Amino acid sequence: MARIVCMPEFVKNIRLSEACPEDEVTVEIGIHDLFIPQNQGAWIWKLNKSGSEIIQESRFIAKGKLEVFTIAELTQWLFGYALPEQVENVPYGQYIEPFHGVFLDEVV
Repeated sequence: MARIVCMPEFVKNIRLSEACPEDEVTVEIGIHDLFIPQNQGAWIWKLNKSGSEIIQESRFIAKGKLEVFTIAELTQWLFGYALPEQVENVPYGQYIEPFHGVFLDEVV
């Protein structure tokens, strides 16, 4: 199990794939997170082929304005586990490269 606790730090190493026709893109996404209010809201995500940055635009998500991901869906996508269907509606979403071969070892 994994959990994103700080969106700006987490996405720094997420980037566009080399196959992307653009060198840099900016997308808006909504994140729904009931437990960490700092993750909740509308975000502007700037990506290039070496990394990315994300800036919170608002703690509120305007209905119908952007694609909304639960924090669980976003975590699964960016760790390379599952591809949420909303990715199809994110501009250049198919070119956002998740982490590959992530191994987490935790002793509880």
